[in-house]
Amino acid sequence: MKYLDEEIAKLEKEQRNQQIPNEPSANPSMNDTEHEEEQQWKTEDIIKGVKRGSLDNDAIQLEFGRLNVMKTGLSINFPTDFFVCTLETDEHMVFCNDEHEINVIFNWIESKEKFSMKHMKNSMLQQFHAMEMPIHWAEDGTVNHDALEPHYCLFTSNVANGVVFNYLCFVEKGNHQLIINVNGSDRQRNLWKWIAEGMISSLEVDSK
Repeated sequence: MKYLDEEIAKLEKEQRNQQIPNEPSANPSMNDTEHEEEQQWKTEDIIKGVKRGSLDNDAIQLEFGRLNVMKTGLSINFPTDFFVCTLETDEHMVFCNDEHEINVIFNWIESKEKFSMKHMKNSMLQQFHAMEMPIHWAEDGTVNHDALEPHYCLFTSNVANGVVFNYLCFVEKGNHQLIINVNGSDRQRNLWKWIAEGMISSLEVDSK
């Protein structure tokens, strides 16, 4: 899967340039159990809120509108307060929001083989290790969607001033693939994993 190896190489380059603005020191009073409890009460409400178009709770306030993703023939519910921070092309878009400390990257690539998460995981672990950029693989699976079968993976890695998470989603459409990368401070991981899942479950294929 040469095309995936090329995408992993791009991801490595992005990882090297990542920094977390104003990353605070870890709070020792917040343990894994507390994170899990916090996540459980948010999960369903967050996914429904994203699909409904509005999130308003103690954790975050976001409004969502429909975004036509480049020329993919796909649209998605997307935060309205994110802005494009690179030159937009038909195959690559980067959105960011400094307040939320989150980036969202869309890549539209031609794929000649069916996607394999097993291959993707093995290639990613090997290439990051070879570049002396070890990553912690947290999980992978599929996102619930009637028309599509999006695959996702979640991992963390160290950068110059902290730890970042990357949530990658792979959506196959014809002989192309849309890769969505949501990344930011690891402090945001639990919250933005579910926001990302809500966004992905809102994907729609154009009727044209």
